[in-house]
Amino acid sequence: MNTVICPGGENVFEVTKPCKDCPFLKESTMRHSLNPSRLPGIVETLMDDHNHFTCHKTIDYSKDTNDDGTRPFQEGNQMCFGAMTYLDKVGRPNIAMRLGMLTGKLSREQLERCHSIIVNPDEIGEDH
Repeated sequence: MNTVICPGGENVFEVTKPCKDCPFLKESTMRHSLNPSRLPGIVETLMDDHNHFTCHKTIDYSKDTNDDGTRPFQEGNQMCFGAMTYLDKVGRPNIAMRLGMLTGKLSREQLERCHSIIVNPDEIGEDH
């Protein structure tokens, strides 16, 4: 089951805090350079319980993309901790997160400690 939901295997929860470039951080170095519709688009995709957002620092950009321009989740990829914290903050942890919490691979307390540094829903899409 883990290979269907988290194709990277058991290591998808190794990232334990948002990086400085995480688009979900209130003070992200990347937020100003993102297309204004990008973060709202990511959030909209995340509202599907089966979707996730991969930490950009764990993506091998030399690999091919799918026909729709997305990259398949590959071994070594990690789920974005900022995205997971956002989902937790708005009460919408996805299936993979819930499984991670049930199996002890993801700490709810770790997510909650980062709530204050993650954007609020009303800040999505604003130019900060």
